[in-house]
Amino acid sequence: MKKIILPFLILVSVSVVKAQSLTYHPFKLDINIGYAYPSSNNSDVTGGIALTVEPHYLLSDQLAIGLRLEGAILGYSSHQYIDNDISGVSSYCFTANYYFSKSSIRPFIGLGLGAFTQSSDSFVSFDGESTNSPVITKFGAVPQLGIEYQHFCFSVEYDAVGGNIGYTAIKAGFFFGGGKKR
Repeated sequence: MKKIILPFLILVSVSVVKAQSLTYHPFKLDINIGYAYPSSNNSDVTGGIALTVEPHYLLSDQLAIGLRLEGAILGYSSHQYIDNDISGVSSYCFTANYYFSKSSIRPFIGLGLGAFTQSSDSFVSFDGESTNSPVITKFGAVPQLGIEYQHFCFSVEYDAVGGNIGYTAIKAGFFFGGGKKR
């Protein structure tokens, strides 16, 4: 089995190194910020903020692979007991984006798979208590739709993890590199 896997990995590595975009610079770094809305069924759920850093390598003019690093702070509040919960979610996902166009306006669809970690703090105002929930790590997926124009990016994604960890994010940002070759 090892005799089959090693040549296969070498072949894949060589093809990845040789494959790259002909029209665009092969490396780019996305930085996005946006509004995150938890996917809980609770009517007292409030939104939060998400920040993403994602380096990409363009395998071709239309296909990019990357590593998405995201942090999100989500809020939950209950007016009946005057308590507030803050949930922090961090994720580390391998991603692939497919671009539908080679023009200056580039719509894309993407998918990420990786680990999501959630930690929570609860603040109860009437007696001053604060509690911490255990840290939870789960495997999840991130489907994404977006559009790039020059060095700006706009996207909508759903972090599908399950439980109270999942959320929808609407983001805007910019990227370095990855522009058209001259």
